[in-house]
Amino acid sequence: MLDLEVRLDRDGFGVDAAFAKNRGVTAIFGPSGAGKTTLAHLIAGLLRPDSGHIRFDGRTLFDAAETVWIPARLRRIGCVFQDARLFPHLTTGGNLRFGQRMAGNAAPILDWSKALEMFELGPLLGRRVAGLSGGERQRVALARALLAAPKLLILDEPLAALDPSRRRRLVGYLRRLRDNLDLPLIYITHEPREIARFADEAVLMRDGRVLATGPAHAVLSSDAFVAVTGDPDPWTVLTPTLRAQVPPDQSLLELEGCRFLLPRVDLAIGETARLVVRGRDLLLAKGEHGSLSVRNGFPVEIAAMASQDSYCRIELRLGRASLALRLPDAAVREMALAPGQRLHVLIRSVAFEGRNLEPQSLVNGGATQ
Repeated sequence: MLDLEVRLDRDGFGVDAAFAKNRGVTAIFGPSGAGKTTLAHLIAGLLRPDSGHIRFDGRTLFDAAETVWIPARLRRIGCVFQDARLFPHLTTGGNLRFGQRMAGNAAPILDWSKALEMFELGPLLGRRVAGLSGGERQRVALARALLAAPKLLILDEPLAALDPSRRRRLVGYLRRLRDNLDLPLIYITHEPREIARFADEAVLMRDGRVLATGPAHAVLSSDAFVAVTGDPDPWTVLTPTLRAQVPPDQSLLELEGCRFLLPRVDLAIGETARLVVRGRDLLLAKGEHGSLSVRNGFPVEIAAMASQDSYCRIELRLGRASLALRLPDAAVREMALAPGQRLHVLIRSVAFEGRNLEPQSLVNGGATQ
């Protein structure tokens, strides 16, 4: 568990942050200048806070009151930054061997052959850094960090400098890392979709301060998220289970007794997907929705309603899961909507994105309804 409360003031910019995280993936989210990277440097020991404490897995890394300071080289925290920061005078293999040397006598979490296999680095071992693409450099940086046997891994916007095709490819490697290694991750991003794809928990920052923490799906649908992004459209993360692959290119998934027919999801039968639904892609209907091109429609119950600025935020209950959307107050009055009312919700297939789907193609309307 990571427990921190830190304050730092440098050249007019301050960070005043406190949160605790368990194992799994924690996303630190916020706009440029929010203090995300500064906070990562404080955790890693690359910057020293002015006051507060940082504790990880029962070990105190920093405590101003107790004058405890563990330097970065002794913290066993791996960092992968946006620019990869590989040694340009070494080959890919040389960079990876450096990671192994940094592990010292620590128990490895990933051996050499597994690292090459997980990140497909065998063909790159003899190549110099200058000859690698951006995506290849990030793969080498990830493998090098893991070969150093960290107890915590910080990923600072690893996708930001990549073009869309390389970004989608690296997403697959990050999923392998998350799903196959029992290693706590801190994932820094300014992109909400990356929270939905990877994170178990989220920390929302602005102007050096933490505005919200909690489960990723709760932070994505919070008022603080709206305040930071300026986007009032609610985000929902659903976790259905893959039941069958439907030829030629669709998948059947199930959640709370409801079945989703989606563009093909690259999972094994019985695995859980992570899907993101935007509120603007939900449609409400009274009674059966009849013959429409929309394939995914389910009975729901209105759990809560809250009006603000001529719009009403509506929480829908789908078994133990939930969905959220905004409707104009006028539409709410015309439909005579009220808490406890049972309706049908329709979800356009192009709204689904997330784990093992290709988000860009969906956003651009590449999926059928």
